[in-house]
This record gives sequence, structure tokens and C-alpha cells, in this order.
Amino acid sequence: MGGNSSDNRTLSDEIWQRDITNMFTSAKMTRIPTIEPDFLLSVEYEKDSKRCFSYIFITKEGMIYSVSQILPDIEFTTELDCECVIDCALLSEATFALICDNKKVFIVEYSSLGFQIKEVLQDNANKIIPVNNTQFLILGCDLSLCLCDTTGMSSLIWKPLGTFEILSYSLIKSSIFAVITNDSFFVGSALIPNSPIDMIDLHGFSSLVSTKSGATFLLSSDKKGIESVNISSGPIFSDRKKIAQLSNPIKKLVSYGQNTVLALMSSSIVAFTNDFKPRTVNFSGFDLYDVLYLRKHPFFVAFSSNGRIILCKLPESSKSDENPQILTTELSDLHKSRIIRTTTGEESSFITLDENKCLILWENLPNWWNAPHFFDMFGEKPGN
Repeated sequence: MGGNSSDNRTLSDEIWQRDITNMFTSAKMTRIPTIEPDFLLSVEYEKDSKRCFSYIFITKEGMIYSVSQILPDIEFTTELDCECVIDCALLSEATFALICDNKKVFIVEYSSLGFQIKEVLQDNANKIIPVNNTQFLILGCDLSLCLCDTTGMSSLIWKPLGTFEILSYSLIKSSIFAVITNDSFFVGSALIPNSPIDMIDLHGFSSLVSTKSGATFLLSSDKKGIESVNISSGPIFSDRKKIAQLSNPIKKLVSYGQNTVLALMSSSIVAFTNDFKPRTVNFSGFDLYDVLYLRKHPFFVAFSSNGRIILCKLPESSKSDENPQILTTELSDLHKSRIIRTTTGEESSFITLDENKCLILWENLPNWWNAPHFFDMFGEKPGN
């Protein structure tokens, strides 16, 4: 394919194994003047025996739009019976859940025929935490925890604990749930009904994230220190250790891959694992505020407050690495304002939406693909 018939590389190999500066040089731009989404997801479904992707735009008022990857076609719309959507999460390739008005949970399945919606009443619902393709947790404002499934069934896991300010929470190995509040640290089962809950004597932390392997990282209250700890059933805390004390505050911790956490600061990103050396990349003159990891590991993108985008690649690490580097390249400066919504699409694409309602589909196309680098659907000429 693409002039590489002499080897066994796939198209995926061809586009991801080349120099990072040759990636995501294609972009399609459009405007969505009638939609102001507060949440953005992507779904994958089957149509005419083919796998298709669509983007789901959701407003706080309960309007849901599906937008095809052939921007800016709106395929279907629907409206929920609610006043305010407060949270949403993707559960599987084509199913997502939403919380409305702290008392309703909507389970939405998307297909080539449109939206199919189930409504479940759930008092004090506040946050959705996916467990697997068919189950998810609902965290209540009162720290109650319910296990729900896509049929609408639910079981109470934790009874209400009272009124707390929830600072952070994480699902660990799909079976243990941990919550940091303003004055406590709670740990318990995420799957067993009416489980006992342990209040852990662990203070001075404002955030926690867990990786796919189960490693848990804690961010200190001053936003400068990071510790790692293993939490297993019991709960049992083991291997607690401090892995970093930084001079600048961390804006956000993001779980990435099997055992890596990205620490996002104003002008740098540090990648930490629980067994390898930290890897740092600095961005002079950038005000970073968020990251999005792509479907293809180990790539992710970082966003600056003025709309600039940096593509990053973590190196393959080993304990023998003396000075591992994160590879970076800045994508074309097409956004002229802050990016407010992002999501991945297919393996080789992601979309960004800025404050001026400019929507851009970024595509990592092979070198031989005969297409314009920039296709502007609303007539302006951004340049190369």
C-alpha cells in the first residue's frame, strides 16, 4: 500500500513510524455557529458493513447532535427532558451516559438509525465513572456510590456518607474506588453492594489518578509534590514513595497508558512512571492548560491557552535510559483563540473546537495521500 509493497508494514505503521514532524499536516476547518457544545465525544458504529465514526456534541440544555466525520454534516439531533446536563462519559464504542439535574441518568446508544435513549432516576447523581462496556458508577453529591448497567439496573455500593467537598476520585483496577474530599480519604469496593468504606489517615493531597496497571499517583495540596502508592483490596496500601518535588505548581495530572502519569505545568510536561526516570519537555512561551492522549500510544497532544497545539511522543523507556526525551512538533497555528473542546476520532485523527466556534479535524495522512493540507469549509484562507 502506498508504494511500500516490498515490506509488510500496514498503513498504521506507515503513518506512525515516520518522523513526527510529518504527522498531522492535514486539517479540515469549519464553523458550527448554531451549536455551543459543553461536552464532546466520539462514537464508532457500523453502517453498511463498514465501521464509521461520528462526533457527539452535547449542550448543558440537553440538546444532542451527531456530526459526521465529513464535517460539518449533522446526521441526527435529539433533546433530553432535562434542565441541565452536569456530566457525561463514553461507556463503549457507541454508548454513553449523561447525568441531568442531579436526579436523572440517560443511557444513550448511537447507531446509523440515530439515538436510542433510556432514562433512569438516580437521586443526588453527580459524576459518571465507566467500569467496562456495560457497567458504570454513579458518584453522588453525598458520596453515595451506585453501580449501574446499560439496561438501567443499579445497585447501591456505598451508602450516603454526608456532605463533602469532593476534590478528586479514581477507579483502581476496575474494582476499588478512592475519593479525596476536603478533609478525608475514602477507599472501598466499587462492585460489591453495601460494601464497608474505609477512611484512610492520609492527608495533604488534592488529587489522585490511577493508571491501567493500577498504579496510583497522588498530588500534594501545594500542587508540587507527587507520590505513588499501590492500593489493593482490603484496602491495603503498599510501596508508597515520593517520586517528585517540583519547583512549579502542577495544573493537572493525567493518566496515560499502563503505568504513566503526565504532570502538566504552565510551560512544561513531565511524564512519571512508578519505575522509570521522569521525562520532561519544556515549551518556552507556551501557557499549557490541557492534554489529550491519542488512540495510538505513545502519542498525545498538548494545548496552549492561545490555541497552539503541540504533538508529543513518549520514547520507549527502559531502566537503562540515561536521558530519555519526549519528541515534539508544533502543528499549524490555525486556531486563533483558546481551544475549549477536544476528542479523538479514528486512530489517526482528533478534533478541536475553539471559543470562536472554529472546528478543526486534524488527520495524520500518509505521505502519498493526494489531498490539500488545509481544507477550509467556511472560505477563509488560513495559509500553510
